[in-house]
Amino acid sequence: MATSSTVPAALDYLAAQLPGQLPAGAQLCDGIPGEYPAAAVVALLGWKLEGAPATLGGPIRFGVEEHYTIAVLVRGYAGDSMSAARLVAASLYDVVQSTVRADPTFGGAIRVSWVESADAQQGPTTPSGWACEIEVAVHCEARLS
Repeated sequence: MATSSTVPAALDYLAAQLPGQLPAGAQLCDGIPGEYPAAAVVALLGWKLEGAPATLGGPIRFGVEEHYTIAVLVRGYAGDSMSAARLVAASLYDVVQSTVRADPTFGGAIRVSWVESADAQQGPTTPSGWACEIEVAVHCEARLS
């Protein structure tokens, strides 16, 4: 019975779908960016497995379930105001949300996904300007076999 994780396929799906949805000038980072290369960035940070894959009703009858959360960071920067940085971050959040809603199966790689939560932080940056970062939690569920 195959029980390979679906995490790589889910991350690959997001990495393939998000760039075409991003506004002009925005950049996708597949991993943690060392420096922020643009004023508008979406970064696929990683994932958190929610417990070990569980066998439901016996592996032959129902299969093995995998549940995890993908962390996606959206960051908006503006030199002029906090409000402008918030607007950039909010537009990037909308892109992540609409990408997940458009195909919650990630092209058939998983059973279902949804944006579970979003945690925002904002403030001044050094040496000047403003930034708003939103960590978006995308919950994923898959049947491994």
